[in-house]
Amino acid sequence: MEKDKITIQELELAAVHSGISLASTMGIKQLWIESDSLLAVNTIKGYYPCPRRRKRTLAGIRRNLSKLSDWKVTHIWREANRAADFLSKIDCPIKGNCIAGSPIPPLLADIEKEDLEGTLYFRL
Repeated sequence: MEKDKITIQELELAAVHSGISLASTMGIKQLWIESDSLLAVNTIKGYYPCPRRRKRTLAGIRRNLSKLSDWKVTHIWREANRAADFLSKIDCPIKGNCIAGSPIPPLLADIEKEDLEGTLYFRL
């Protein structure tokens, strides 16, 4: 693997770390993290080894989780994680959090509403 190439596992861990850090700055004390990357979930839970160059990221994830009063990390199928899929496709011209403080896009609000109503999605 080339030195500059980043694996999917590393990207997923970085995204989780960013999300937990954002939640921490917002004062959130209880968090349920769902990822469609079973590899990332198992790495965070300690079931799978962490890539050497992401050990610092994993340590940051665990440090931030330890500050919460309650948390869990679970795997969710991509089809059931429509909000995350939507957010991953937003064009963000700057590195960092483009959503925080911004109005929720109407399509994302619709996805959240359907999720709250328990809408079932079928995998094709």
